[in-house]
Amino acid sequence: MMKLGHITHKIKKGWERIRSGRIRHKIGSGYAFAIGTGLAGSLIGLVVADYYQGQGIVQLADANIQAQLLVHFQVEIERAERLGVVLGTVVGDRQASQLYQKKLDDNLVEIKATQEDLQTFITGNPAWLAISVDTFEPFLDRYTQALVEYSDRIQQIINQPNIGLEEQQNQLRSLVLSERQRELDQLGATLDQILATAQQQARQAEVELENAQGLEKGIIIFSSLFAVAIAGWIALGTTEDIIGPLEQLTDLAATVTEEENWQLRMPISTQDEIASLSKTLNSLMERVHQRTDQLLEAKESAERANQAKSTFLAKMSHELRTPLHAILGFTQIMVKDNTLTDKHQEQLQIIYSSSQHLLGLINDILDLSKIEAGKSELLPQDFNLLTFVHHLESMVEFKAKKKGLHLSMEVQENVPQSLYTDEQKLRQILLNLLSNAIKFTRQGNVSLTITVADRPDTLQFTVTDTGIGIASEELDQLFQPFEQTQSGKQSQEGTGLGLTISQQLVNLLGGALSVSSEVNQGSMFTFDLPLLPVPREAEALSEVERRVTGIASTEKTYRILVVDDKWENREILRSLLTPLGFEVLEATQGEEALTLWEQETINLILTDIRMPVRDGYSMTISIREREQQRGIPHVPIIVTTASTFEEERQQMLATGCNDLVHKPFLEAVILEKIAQYLELEYTYESESERDRLNNQPYDSLNDTEDYPLSKPPPLSSENPRSLLSDAMAQQPIEWIAALQKAATEADADLMLPLIDQLSTSQLQLRQQLVAWVDNFQFEVICEITEECILQESNQFIAR
Repeated sequence: MMKLGHITHKIKKGWERIRSGRIRHKIGSGYAFAIGTGLAGSLIGLVVADYYQGQGIVQLADANIQAQLLVHFQVEIERAERLGVVLGTVVGDRQASQLYQKKLDDNLVEIKATQEDLQTFITGNPAWLAISVDTFEPFLDRYTQALVEYSDRIQQIINQPNIGLEEQQNQLRSLVLSERQRELDQLGATLDQILATAQQQARQAEVELENAQGLEKGIIIFSSLFAVAIAGWIALGTTEDIIGPLEQLTDLAATVTEEENWQLRMPISTQDEIASLSKTLNSLMERVHQRTDQLLEAKESAERANQAKSTFLAKMSHELRTPLHAILGFTQIMVKDNTLTDKHQEQLQIIYSSSQHLLGLINDILDLSKIEAGKSELLPQDFNLLTFVHHLESMVEFKAKKKGLHLSMEVQENVPQSLYTDEQKLRQILLNLLSNAIKFTRQGNVSLTITVADRPDTLQFTVTDTGIGIASEELDQLFQPFEQTQSGKQSQEGTGLGLTISQQLVNLLGGALSVSSEVNQGSMFTFDLPLLPVPREAEALSEVERRVTGIASTEKTYRILVVDDKWENREILRSLLTPLGFEVLEATQGEEALTLWEQETINLILTDIRMPVRDGYSMTISIREREQQRGIPHVPIIVTTASTFEEERQQMLATGCNDLVHKPFLEAVILEKIAQYLELEYTYESESERDRLNNQPYDSLNDTEDYPLSKPPPLSSENPRSLLSDAMAQQPIEWIAALQKAATEADADLMLPLIDQLSTSQLQLRQQLVAWVDNFQFEVICEITEECILQESNQFIAR
């Protein structure tokens, strides 16, 4: 008891020293004490238990060895006795007698070897012995000696010379009934008792081993529970001393994590480990704050690099596309020259085909780069679906007829005729799918079906063909950029971007593109598009938006300054604004514009940004500074730019610009901006004139075919030329002249902005002109504009 009290006193004193130390000492010493106690208890338990278990294992091994040797000894003795009996039965057979004598001799050798093993086991001081050592060894010697004598006597009887068989058998029977046999029987009974004792000892050894194992578990469990109790006691005491500051640290860390406010800091009021931990946490938060800023900067840098890559690719594709327009346009003009030989005509056809192929590749790359650069935006508008489908059919019909394919387009009756979505992107998707279907179909059908999908407010578009189909293993790579199927590679056409662009455009429109195909049977491409609600302004567009014919009030002259270094851009605005009654002044760069602003009374400025000598930024800043110095009203400045970057938009507005219009712009947009800032109203075309144009049958203006280069479209009464001329004759003569000049130069980049100036009430005229530009039929536009100009001249002379 005194010893236990001394140990308890030592533990208490150790705990007091632990509590009086620093936090690190408290935690370290406490856990060291707990772990040490646990380890000591566990080790003691393991050692004690291992000792008992080891004793049990040794005893069990000795008992098993003893039993195994005795069993083997008994088996060999019984076998020797059986061989002796067998020898008695084969006395007359010399060969059999010799064989069994040999087996008996071998058996005796094995018995002696087993006896020696038992004697070695006995002398090894085993844990278990069935009988005492003093009795065991003589018993084994006597048993072995008696068996050897018994065997020798049998062999003497068998091998006696000059004795008859009957006499030998009588002597052998006498041996079986002799004293030797009875001694062997007694020794065998004694061996059975010894073996039974040995087997009982083996079972007892197993029980003692199990008891030792149970004791080991008990000691280990007790020592573990004792260690846990000590550790819990120490942990509770340590927690009371450090829980407060640690909770404060935890709350701070949680706040920083939830609010992501890396500027918070832990106040330091002590000099212990909590203070060191607070300093470390503060330093860590500072580093995380710095690393976060660096990661954001690296992310922004990577995004800028990717944006720059895509922007560069888009600009390069545009630069390559521009001269191709001229090549294709002048090629079509040259082919009309009757002085060219057949050889030259053939060479022009090669130039045209190669240029058209190259243009297709560039357009694919341009489309993909726009999507990657984030420049592909939705421009939804209200349009007539049946008109859209008829126009689409006219664009692919020639290719299908040329290959002898049956082209069909079906719109179910329950499909709404008026849709509100991005018409241009939908047209591009369907053109890609239909062109692919025609390209990979040698015979049979190509069809487009538009139905109402199973989901409400959703349309389903399905393009089906009976072409060569796509292998199942190639479907996974079908929508990957620059990847082509085996059939696509064999055709040696395209870049492998068409389906990639189509899929991304479908995703942009809110749908999903899927494909099912079977080799040599055909393919089916399907996508669903949601039916967007038509906004009020789109519903009333045909009624509200009419072509502007002039300024309502003619009492005041509005002077607009157009600043752009490119003549064609200035010419577009001059051709648009002058017929309406505006006075247009032109400047090629900012310095020249400043001079005109000083000399003239300018009501509004339309300016580009990137110009030589002085750009739009510098010009705007100078005008605003001079206005402020002189105390005069600010002149409205509207930027017309092709840039779509938000950073540049913010910079434009920050320098003092009032508004921004993206190129190419619609006539209605630019006129609306001018009316907004000049606070004026317009006059519009008459209702009867607008209705006359709107009520013209679409087919008469839409019967276009992709004619071969060597054969321009015929000027027959069925051609839409006459009706198109009437619609175009209603436009301002300046606009017609600018369009003719652009068509003569085969400059699509100049023609498309001019066409965009047409109001939506002239949708049919716009679509037809765009179709001719897309098919590079510039000579048709030249002829029609020339007819309009000639007609205007004749009317002027008549007046």
